[in-house]
Amino acid sequence: MNGTLGEMARHLHRGIALSSLLAASLVGCTQASMETIDNGMALSPPASFFMADDGVALPVSEWEPADSESRGTVIALHSFGDFRLAFEEVGPELARAGYRVVAFDQRGFGTTPEQGRWAGEERMIRDALEVYNAVRAQTDAPVYLLGESMGGSVALLLAAEAEIPPDGLVLAAPGVREGIPFRRGWDVLLWLGERILPGAGVRLSRNYEGTLVDSAVERFGEDPRIVRRVRLDTYAGLVRLADDATEIAGQVAVPTLIFYGGEDGMVRPEAIRGLQRSLAGPVELIIEEQAPHLILQAPDQRARMDVLIDWLEGQKRL
Repeated sequence: MNGTLGEMARHLHRGIALSSLLAASLVGCTQASMETIDNGMALSPPASFFMADDGVALPVSEWEPADSESRGTVIALHSFGDFRLAFEEVGPELARAGYRVVAFDQRGFGTTPEQGRWAGEERMIRDALEVYNAVRAQTDAPVYLLGESMGGSVALLLAAEAEIPPDGLVLAAPGVREGIPFRRGWDVLLWLGERILPGAGVRLSRNYEGTLVDSAVERFGEDPRIVRRVRLDTYAGLVRLADDATEIAGQVAVPTLIFYGGEDGMVRPEAIRGLQRSLAGPVELIIEEQAPHLILQAPDQRARMDVLIDWLEGQKRL
């Protein structure tokens, strides 16, 4: 993730309520009410909710395998500005392969309170850790984390903090920042900027025509749950999250699969190579030279999904 302020414009881009522990019942919905947003517009698919320890409801989407027993659970963490339906293509594919997928709106995104406001790194990691611990408490099958961009940063920090580490990480262009020239200098400028003009920001067009799958193009183009205006203080929080994920990588010793696109304009290749060197566990890096930043939402997914599923199966055999 490039630290320059110029990069800001580019990066600033199933019906029951689940118990606060979730361990009792993070289950798929059957008949749930349509989700609505502030303007009353009805949105689908319906969502379950995870109640965080402070009472905030985080919408959840799940994709369940046809068999009653799953081969494992994948907790999916979306990128900055996006929300849980970032995995509406990946989720069904993994479910068909026998894996349960749980994706939730991280705080400040989707239909959580104060959309577009940075909730704070500590709160975001706490939310993710609560979901992770609840899933862990209800299954003996493996639990994996899948993080895209910002979600990759959260996955790395969660993996380092979790009392029982995940069985593996899948990181798609994770937000890390090693190798950025004058990185600390840009961090200082951001620190100053967020204190002088915290509410200043950039409005984004979110046009991914020809770059992402049609469902993602439509979501980014039309769905009001996408963040379209990025505040300076929010962007500064995102950068600090990526910095901390970069620094913590050496403490993460679980098997990791990294996907990266050669046409990524958000995360530098030097940062991905640095992450590969820093991680303490076995790492497999897949680079697709013509793929974009949001590589898991890019077209021609078959080979990519085959790699992901084969990798998950390989971890079960270890």
